[in-house]
Amino acid sequence: MDKLRIDAAYALRALRRDLGFTIGVVLILALGIGANASFFGIVDAVLLRPLPYRDPERLVVVQEIRPPAETAQAVNPLHYVEWRECRCFEQLALSFGGYANLTGAGTEAERAMHVDVTPNLFSMLGVRAQLGRTFAASDAENERGVVLISDALWRRRFNADPTVIGKTLGLDGAEAVIIGVLPPDFRNYHSGAYGVAAGRGIDVYSPWAVKPSQWQRWDNNYSYAALARLRDGVSMQAALAELNAIQASIDERYETGSRSGTLGATLVPLQEFVTRESRAGLLLMLGAVGAAFLVACANVASLMLVRSTRRTRETGIRAALGASSLQVFRGALIESSILALAGSALGVALAAVFLRFFELVAPGRLARIHEVAFDWRVPAVGLGLGIAATVAFGLWPALRARRVDPQDALRSVGRAATDSKGRFRFRQSAVSLEVAVSASLLIVGGLLAMSFVRLNGLDRGYDGAHVLTAELGLSGPRYGYGRIETRRRFLDALVERLEAAPGVAAAGLTSTLPLRGDHFGAQAVPEGMTRQPVDWPMVQYRFVSPDFFESIGAPILEGRSLSALDEPRDVAVVSARLAKLLAPEGSAIGRRFHPGGPEHTFEVVGVVPDVHTSNLADESDPIAYVPLLWGDFSFQAPPTPAISIRTSGDPAAAVPLLRATVRSLDPDVPISNVQTMEQIDGAALAERRFQLVLVAAFGAASLLVAALGVYGALAYAVASRTRELAIRMALGAPERSVRRMVLKQGMRPVLLGLGLGVAGALVVGRFLSTLLFGVAPTDPATLMAVAAVTLVAALLAAWLPARRAARAPVLEALRYE
Repeated sequence: MDKLRIDAAYALRALRRDLGFTIGVVLILALGIGANASFFGIVDAVLLRPLPYRDPERLVVVQEIRPPAETAQAVNPLHYVEWRECRCFEQLALSFGGYANLTGAGTEAERAMHVDVTPNLFSMLGVRAQLGRTFAASDAENERGVVLISDALWRRRFNADPTVIGKTLGLDGAEAVIIGVLPPDFRNYHSGAYGVAAGRGIDVYSPWAVKPSQWQRWDNNYSYAALARLRDGVSMQAALAELNAIQASIDERYETGSRSGTLGATLVPLQEFVTRESRAGLLLMLGAVGAAFLVACANVASLMLVRSTRRTRETGIRAALGASSLQVFRGALIESSILALAGSALGVALAAVFLRFFELVAPGRLARIHEVAFDWRVPAVGLGLGIAATVAFGLWPALRARRVDPQDALRSVGRAATDSKGRFRFRQSAVSLEVAVSASLLIVGGLLAMSFVRLNGLDRGYDGAHVLTAELGLSGPRYGYGRIETRRRFLDALVERLEAAPGVAAAGLTSTLPLRGDHFGAQAVPEGMTRQPVDWPMVQYRFVSPDFFESIGAPILEGRSLSALDEPRDVAVVSARLAKLLAPEGSAIGRRFHPGGPEHTFEVVGVVPDVHTSNLADESDPIAYVPLLWGDFSFQAPPTPAISIRTSGDPAAAVPLLRATVRSLDPDVPISNVQTMEQIDGAALAERRFQLVLVAAFGAASLLVAALGVYGALAYAVASRTRELAIRMALGAPERSVRRMVLKQGMRPVLLGLGLGVAGALVVGRFLSTLLFGVAPTDPATLMAVAAVTLVAALLAAWLPARRAARAPVLEALRYE
């Protein structure tokens, strides 16, 4: 222990003497360790850690495959009733989500997420209430409604009252008894339709007995979410085979399939379902920070090798004075360990900062983001990376120090020859590795940037500037289904007052805004078509007011817009894609279609541009726009109509006007999701922007480190070859020739690394297809741009040592010869 203490003290003194080197190495390591530890914490929380349910590995999401579509979709409730007989499932639950108006508790009305669930959902998940109880089977038959509320709603609306059990909550005008409060860490990662996304804050749950009703059909109404628990010992393949046998029976009895195939099903592990949208992006970013750490280690290893070479004489003196090879080895390894521990400690502190920053800037749609926390795993990973770094860059210099010959080391420095081939090749290899990794990162970042630019420049089909949007809570006994006239009076008065206000150019209403998800899907079958309706693709139906298109700046491409006189008529404005489906070779104006039943046939009166319903990167859905309160349609009263207000100035300035106008008409109508259209557009690009910024930042940082590596390697090479270069110039070599020689020596590993980086990026690009839009992984413009940037950075880094070499004072360099 005394020897270790002496060696540690000596190492600290040596590091203090080389303070610039010490600070540089510690900072490089800290940034690399901090970034990697923090991103491992993120990936662990989102992708790796099991979901917080009982036996989560047996939970699967059940979805249906309905030809001609090949993608999985939500579930028909009548099919669910038949699935309950499936012996492969231990339990099966169904849910359907939406919004509801909450009243009572002495506070103003608010709009909250509300989900109807079969009573067995919470027992299947193994979730217990923190107050009261969860649902029992008999709760679904209770004439007086009962509800479970979230911890957030309990604290927000009831001030965390411990006596809340038994109190009533106004739910869309009806009273429901609160029987339980869910735990604060509970998240429902799989819910129903109408924008209830995975992990979003669901505040109210109601028990639901799934019973066939008059409006449910065997070949339609795919709008529900099903979650199942496999029986212990039953494989996914066996369960899917049994489920598809039931699907085939349903298809045979009720003709739910089509000419192109029969009804099917698919099972997806819940963990995979929850992370399906974020997995590729997170793994890409983890790879980026790992690559940046590799560049940092290569640079530190090169610096350590240069430093150990410069200290060869010092090591020889220690050996000549009696230090054993083990002592020399131990001292060098302790020095590396001190650097690694200091870098790890600072890196763990930076990881806490990075995690906090990530929580602030990460897209809100990222599943399980609330589970990301600074726990013991983050410091453990930081320490592990520190140990790995010690082995990576400290072991070789320590072994070299052990093999130093004292007699060779004590010879005159002036007679030292140029650097050995082994050390020279190591530094060249380190430079090539740094350039290869940084070039790969920059190419991936460039591809993401090109993808983002093209996605951002995509024609939205409307002009979102100066547009304010919000959702109105019209439900319950006053405005619910069947109360068409009451809804009409309220909405007409609201639009009339808003359009009369100064600074408002137009105001419109819709069932669902662009990029805010789906609302209602059905077929659009041309009149007179003999093909089965199920063979026609699904289209989205939107219910809009006459001024909606003007309010969002969507031009009329053909025909006319809707008018107030159209409300009792079966007319529709269609998107360009739907117009092409209805009339492939001519005009769609005047064409007629029905949503699967000829009793309701719409006439096309206008065509508008395509807009995206959910994701800009996906192909836009065909859309049919029908009058907002068309009375004969089963979904004639969307529970949360959205309003769009086009202003002449800043749309945010119209928020007080909107709230005051709604309050003057009915103070019990809540307003939610107040956003500008530009904010909605920004949210649609948030995750891609986040990925782009991080990958590009790490790529730029890696390139900077690589450039410093080129500079450091050449600067050391020039310093160690001063005598040789001076002799060349004394014998008549011109400055230009010396400068060219040094530049050639410096750029050779750069060109090799650039070639390897391009090859690596092409391999990685094959796995980036889901993250790219409108750009190929082999995009030549991106490859050439990155190559140019890398070469320019390397030339700048190599120019200064080359210039210094060409201007070396010959007489001073040869003075001691």
